[in-house]
Amino acid sequence: MPDFIDFYLAGLIDGDGSISIIDRGRGGKPYLMVQLSQLDTPEFRGLIAELDRPIWGGDVTTAGRKVSRTAWCGKNAEELLSRIGPCLKLKARQWGLVKEFLAARTTDNMGAMLMLAEDMQTLNKET
Repeated sequence: MPDFIDFYLAGLIDGDGSISIIDRGRGGKPYLMVQLSQLDTPEFRGLIAELDRPIWGGDVTTAGRKVSRTAWCGKNAEELLSRIGPCLKLKARQWGLVKEFLAARTTDNMGAMLMLAEDMQTLNKET
């Protein structure tokens, strides 16, 4: 069952984040990536500190002095989305593609994974 922080982070990602399926090209398997950019405020840093738990992972970088970017890739993105995915509203369609991607990955269906990466890219351009 999602808790408050799951809903809060889902809201941030709905508004200021992105969910992608990255095609590595040249036969590499696609992977998930979730990114969030926010003004670098004490409140945002506090949220990131709260998320600094093994299940969340993620890397925080500061672009200039005003924006922090947090990125979750691969397994970290999968674990994050498994918790917040059901809470997403604006990115519910991306969450649907993620679930299809994870199903295709369990059967190692490279064609389906690549097609879903293209579908996600198209969807992200539309929204």
